[in-house]
Amino acid sequence: RLEELQKEEGEAGRRKIGQITRYVTVGLALVQAVLVIRVFSSIPNILYPGVEPMLFFPLAVLSLVAGAIFALWLSELITERGVGNGGSLLIFVGILSSIPFYARQTAQLVAGDPERSFNLALLLAIYVAIIGFIIVLQEAVRKVYIVNAKRQIGNKVYGGQSSFIPFKINPAGVMPIIFAFAILAFPQTIIQYLQSNQPTGWVQEAIRLYSRFFAPGSVGYIAVEFSLIVFFTFFYASIVPSMQPKEIADNLKKYGSSIPGIKPGRPTADKLDEILS
Repeated sequence: RLEELQKEEGEAGRRKIGQITRYVTVGLALVQAVLVIRVFSSIPNILYPGVEPMLFFPLAVLSLVAGAIFALWLSELITERGVGNGGSLLIFVGILSSIPFYARQTAQLVAGDPERSFNLALLLAIYVAIIGFIIVLQEAVRKVYIVNAKRQIGNKVYGGQSSFIPFKINPAGVMPIIFAFAILAFPQTIIQYLQSNQPTGWVQEAIRLYSRFFAPGSVGYIAVEFSLIVFFTFFYASIVPSMQPKEIADNLKKYGSSIPGIKPGRPTADKLDEILS
């Protein structure tokens, strides 16, 4: 249904999708805000003396939800103005803002220790190499060569040249990592909320098992995160309008173009689907 809205209803459909996105964002923000504030307010002596908890709770939840909606609006504005992907840029700015603090902390940690200084230099070299590799992968395309049919209009012959369809190797960019992290962060919030209520019985046992096998950094956590990243990479690529095998095959057939050695229509769509997968 969302795909139909995006393709068939044009700008009106995209506006509807935007509206649905905002409603879902409000719902998720509301749930997370309630959990976060419940955990926060359960810490002893965290509230200033004289603060009424019953008044604090709704105002704090409202503030967090309003902040989430403001961030959503800001990211949409950045995207609309053509600066880049608004959500990714906001996350990027958040990361950049913490660099001075961590740089100072790291400098204090390695000061006067040659072994740690060497390890830091090695780590920075690895980071630079990884960034270079990410850029190469992000810019890389798979070229699917096509032959354009010759057409005669009057005395002139058009077409007949070879061209290619560029498919990005990584069309999803950083979004699968963000989705995977967001999904894995959600149970952590719920666990913190349950722990703040000092659970007993099966709830306590469930928390213990979760903390044992799926705590951040554990093998289970890393395996689930890896699987989610792979899943969302394929999912995101499947909804990108420029990467729909059937539509591309239909357009090629309409304009008399074809992939060398592949029949137009369904065989072309199957071949494109195989390449993309």
